[in-house]
Amino acid sequence: MTGSLLMLLAACAPSGFSEPDRADTGTGPGALTLRWVPVAGEPWEQALQGLWWSLAGLGASPEPGAVEVLARDGRTVTYTLDPEALGLRERSLRALLAAVEPLEAARQRQGMAWIDTGRLLQRTLYEPWVYYAVTGACETLEGPSARLGATAAVAGITDSLLTDGDRRILFRKDIRRIEDIMWLAEGGEGSILEGDFEPRGVETVDVMPNGRFRYAIYDEDGLLAPVADAEHTPAGQPGRCMWCHENHLMTGIAQVDVPGLTPHGEFLEAVDAQQARVEALRSSLSGPIDWQTHAVHAWSEVLVEGFLSPPTARLADEWGLPASTVEAWMSEAGIVSERNEEYPDWGPVWRRSDADAVLQQRRPDVDASSPLAGTDGAPLAVLPSARTLDDPGEAFFLPPAPHACAGTGAPASRFE
Repeated sequence: MTGSLLMLLAACAPSGFSEPDRADTGTGPGALTLRWVPVAGEPWEQALQGLWWSLAGLGASPEPGAVEVLARDGRTVTYTLDPEALGLRERSLRALLAAVEPLEAARQRQGMAWIDTGRLLQRTLYEPWVYYAVTGACETLEGPSARLGATAAVAGITDSLLTDGDRRILFRKDIRRIEDIMWLAEGGEGSILEGDFEPRGVETVDVMPNGRFRYAIYDEDGLLAPVADAEHTPAGQPGRCMWCHENHLMTGIAQVDVPGLTPHGEFLEAVDAQQARVEALRSSLSGPIDWQTHAVHAWSEVLVEGFLSPPTARLADEWGLPASTVEAWMSEAGIVSERNEEYPDWGPVWRRSDADAVLQQRRPDVDASSPLAGTDGAPLAVLPSARTLDDPGEAFFLPPAPHACAGTGAPASRFE
């Protein structure tokens, strides 16, 4: 991890919200030159909404002018993205610039014209340590616990949609401000009903100033972790939390009331009341983010899933080559196509790691004036899916040394 990103993870976001400080960092790249390549004929306007939604997941409140289209070439679009126009606080902007610096450096070093949109999102929104640094997650559970308070309500989940084991949810009923929303979900061993439940990890959810939820995962020692302990919960990395809870704070089915804990009916009332506050906040915000169209969530997924599992046509457009050449290159490398389980209509797809390896192998034979000179060959530790991180070692950035969490005071709220 770069030194700047290490420093940015030393403290979490404050418990209250203030107007973000627009940063004049004087470092890092200016506007990024990016390229979007469709997967299955989707229009650019749809992809742009997916991009806005993805950036909002990092805490951005983008200005419409943050994106400027430079060229439309057949089914592809080349555009610029101005990080300074994303409405991020200074600390968050610096973290984002630190994360994209390797991509921009590789682009310039290799004489490439653009960075693939999917690669940018995979290196930022779906890299857990980068996500934590940009969104301001606390390095230890001390910060979220302080925000939750000593009088938190506790609900038992004995029939979870996520895991076979029990879960315990800690939350506040006395919500006066939207920044008071903080939920802790404990996974572990034992039975809540039998009284021998032992937590082995925690996932937290709260609300960022732009109306999106922020997610964090902590191990049983209370330290920030890139991925949940698979032995006790299949929660995966924050990207997986995001894909299930982007639109709604909490989901669930009928539970058995646990003696001594919050009755399930009261739990659902608290969820609905706090979700209503979130919806009201989102409705009050201006900007290009579409909060009403449910499909925007899926459009943002396609941006990165299409990059990670590109069909032949997508790679052909990306590389500027006939589809037959792409298939021949893959075949000669002994690579077999697969199917994307979530998007089977895409037909045969390739793993991005395989595609990158083949392109790197072929590039020395390609003249600089070839269409391949515009491709993005920066190395990437590609995951099976944007929502999956089975091995913390797969994360591109290394974790920082753990610190106590700072910034748990409550400055004046922008929502009062």
